[in-house]
Amino acid sequence: MTDTELLELLIGFGALAVDVPALVQTAEKEYGTPTGLFDALDTTDRPLPGAGESVDLLLKLVPTLCRRSLAEQIRSKPTVRSFEDAKELLRRYYIGVTREVAMILYLNDRDRVIGTLYFGSGSGNSVRLDPRAIFTKAKELNAGRLILSHIHPGGENKPSKADYSVTMDLVRTMRELGIGVVDHLVFSRDDCTSMAALDKNGKLFGFVPYTERRDQE
Repeated sequence: MTDTELLELLIGFGALAVDVPALVQTAEKEYGTPTGLFDALDTTDRPLPGAGESVDLLLKLVPTLCRRSLAEQIRSKPTVRSFEDAKELLRRYYIGVTREVAMILYLNDRDRVIGTLYFGSGSGNSVRLDPRAIFTKAKELNAGRLILSHIHPGGENKPSKADYSVTMDLVRTMRELGIGVVDHLVFSRDDCTSMAALDKNGKLFGFVPYTERRDQE
């Protein structure tokens, strides 16, 4: 199902006596993608004027339900053994986010997520990853490894110079404290980059590798 078809289905379900194709065309022209539309929900109560209160409410529920779905997955201790695993688990958390925020996944020795740590942003332009808080949570959970992630809501998924600097410092600090950092995922509205994948020789950041998939436990 295409993005256009998804929007038509969503808007048509909540709208009565409105021109659904015209509203979808307006949404695509104004926001580009469904994710762009959801991103706008934090800045306006009426993302699609003329759609009606039912559609507005339905649109607002989608990011909320996605985040709750993510929370349920984390509580079920999903296994993370690849960038794709981490991306799939984290991407729904960032739907509708308009500020730069960060999420940390903590793993046990069986590659299962045993906890998370969220960092919000006051300014919306940057987020500080506090090494002390990250380590304290790791010790509390008895986690040996972790995965960093954050979002550039208004930009590309390419890591910035600040991302490189912060990541190298964090990996070094955590390693000295006995905690391995597996990856740092940088999300944009529509994509995600693995900083571990950018480190082709494995020496720039000092990430510990993802565990290769093993036989089913």
